Amino acid sequence: MKYAVIYISETGNTEELAKNIFVSLPGDDKKMVNAEKMTELPVAEQYFIGFPVKNCTCGIEILNILEQLENVKIALFASCGLPANDKYKQYVENSVLPWINDDCSYLGIFLCQGKSTEKFREKLEIKTGYSSDEIDRIMEMASNHPDDNDIKHLCEFAQAVAGVR
Repeated sequence: MKYAVIYISETGNTEELAKNIFVSLPGDDKKMVNAEKMTELPVAEQYFIGFPVKNCTCGIEILNILEQLENVKIALFASCGLPANDKYKQYVENSVLPWINDDCSYLGIFLCQGKSTEKFREKLEIKTGYSSDEIDRIMEMASNHPDDNDIKHLCEFAQAVAGVR
């Protein structure tokens, strides 16, 4: 198989990203799999691995998948509750990269903000020094993501790392 899109999604954001990557990839030689329902790791030349960002990284399920991959191409995609700036993207990327085997070709990461839950809001209130107004602004921004612009950039990213563009 040419492409495998594997993801975990808790609120639907990462699943939406996975579906859009899948559709943007050429041909029929591809598979999309929810990692939580996966019985075995599909064999592919290139993997798109997606996750919701938690504590600035991915969950153990994704780390376990990354550790299994050898001699393949890997691109990451993720959604997060906070605005996705370059500094935050680099931080998330650096937390995941050590889990990718050295014999794999790492192609990059796409990160965008996604809709957030009240549970996330509570974490922001407890773990950050953000004011209520700042948290309200973050939650309002998140309610509109991933938006059309995010999806456009995601598909451009996927096609570029797949060698389509």
